[in-house]
Amino acid sequence: MSCDHGAFVRSRAGRLRQAMQLASGFLALALATTLWFGGAVQAQETQIIHPGSMAVTGFSGTVIPDFEQDPNFAEDPNFEEGLPPGVEPVDETFIDTTRATLRVFDVSRLGGPASGQLVFTPPPFEVTAGQIGQVFAITYDDGVRDGAPSGIPNLYAGATSLHGIRIVTSDEDADGRPERQRRGAAGATFMDGQFGTENGGGPGTIWKIDGIT
Repeated sequence: MSCDHGAFVRSRAGRLRQAMQLASGFLALALATTLWFGGAVQAQETQIIHPGSMAVTGFSGTVIPDFEQDPNFAEDPNFEEGLPPGVEPVDETFIDTTRATLRVFDVSRLGGPASGQLVFTPPPFEVTAGQIGQVFAITYDDGVRDGAPSGIPNLYAGATSLHGIRIVTSDEDADGRPERQRRGAAGATFMDGQFGTENGGGPGTIWKIDGIT
């Protein structure tokens, strides 16, 4: 009985190549799918603006640096520990750069139609006065990225003097703080937290907040 071992080997080799090609195709598809979903998940994790997001601006508030009120005198509103006699508190009051001037809230789940009810939202995305200064006007764009719609708009916030203009000059009394000025003075600069000057901001600056990152 004759047997063509060569044909048998070639047949098995052909099937093996087909199996390897098929497996490689599935592997490439799985890898591409994993990368695509991984990118989508990463985008969702960093995404700031969603359907139902609400952006709100407001003054960040003020603070007297290194000022602490003695709890024993908390009932006396005129007691001010840390300020020498005759010092006007306003002159030692500065913009609080650690608090937010822009917040983005997720109000997509109100529990029903908006009717003035009290709602609780997840912690908002915040941008502080130390980062962008005081802002007021806000708007969104169309979310087009690289010529294609992404469905995720960017947010823009405009610098403002709505809450007042605060200027300072260099420290003169060795207290480690600049001197607040109520009127223009030689060498005066904008107070930290006014226009986000540390990040290149100034009057007329429009900040862009990327909706994804």
